[in-house]
Amino acid sequence: MGIRWTQKGNVSGTGETHEASVETNFSFRGPDGLPVAGDFTWSSDAYEMTFTPSSLLARGSDYTLILGAAGAALGGSIGGA
Repeated sequence: MGIRWTQKGNVSGTGETHEASVETNFSFRGPDGLPVAGDFTWSSDAYEMTFTPSSLLARGSDYTLILGAAGAALGGSIGGA
């Protein structure tokens, strides 16, 4: 998937999520394999998270987004379950 170097990334779910759990299990890594710093914001219904990198992304570079299965919904169900 191609994204613009100035773009924010959104992750949507099918139910309210436990924000801290999802943020802990979210990893966006740069071409060097190190985590990209940024901020999380959530929709008022907690269905959508937006990650905004603190700096511009490097053009023509590959990034890796990992959303671990241990991210939980508000009811406690695990994302990978």
